[in-house]
Amino acid sequence: MVQTYNPSGGGAAGGTDRSAKAYNSGVQSILNGTWTALTWDTEEYDTDTIHSIVSNTSRFTATTAGKYLCWTI
Repeated sequence: MVQTYNPSGGGAAGGTDRSAKAYNSGVQSILNGTWTALTWDTEEYDTDTIHSIVSNTSRFTATTAGKYLCWTI
């Protein structure tokens, strides 16, 4: 699961939350000693079209300028 959050301009001060949460609904094989793009085929939410479950599912693309915090669980 990956979550992103951009607090720019926001929160209690009246700004807009720009965030997404996506995960892979299945099992992804990762071989030893290889670079593997993790795919995220399911979204729980995406407030700013940061992620697509149709194309380039391994990417999160910032559509609004700011600082983003990304983490995996």
